[in-house]
Parts: sequence; structure tokens; C-alpha cells
Amino acid sequence: MDKERSQCSGVELVRPSEVPPIQSVLVDHSNLIWVERDMGARSVWEVFDEEGQMVTSVSAFDFDRDRTVPFLTDELLAWVVRKEFDVPGVVVARREGLRR
Repeated sequence: MDKERSQCSGVELVRPSEVPPIQSVLVDHSNLIWVERDMGARSVWEVFDEEGQMVTSVSAFDFDRDRTVPFLTDELLAWVVRKEFDVPGVVVARREGLRR
């Protein structure tokens, strides 16, 4: 390889001043990676494919972090919440637009 082709031109990368901290990371049955980011007053789940490309983002859902993790299938999301008097409840939602 000649000398000109083996050299790289310098590129300055600009890092964001702040990156929201990661709360949780999950992988579902379709190999989608769910990353929950703490955005201050709210959280957001960012969903990535196996190549690392973001597929979508989903408003965070409130789940009982101390006792469970969300259950993810190809068609449904399910998670446990704590209701009045610390009674557990299950929330189930359909996954629209994320089928693979």
C-alpha cells in the first residue's frame, strides 16, 4: 500500500456535553435491544436492532424495578406495577410497528 493511501485525514469528533444515564438494558425475543435512558423528568426506551441502528423510541412505562423486569415478546409488552396498598398489577400493551 502506498504512503498516501495509508494515511488518514484527521477528523475531530464532537462529543455531546451530556449523555442521559442508562437506567436499564433488555434484549427481547426478536433480538431488539431496549435501552432505558433517564431524561430527567421522564425516561425513554430507545430500541435498537442487532446492527446498532435505532428502530424507535418509546415513552417509558412505570414498572416495579425492585421486583421485576418488563416481559417482551414479538407482539406484547407486559410489566408489573405496584398499586394502592402495594398490591401488584400487570399491564399488557401491544407492540405496534416493532414486529420483525
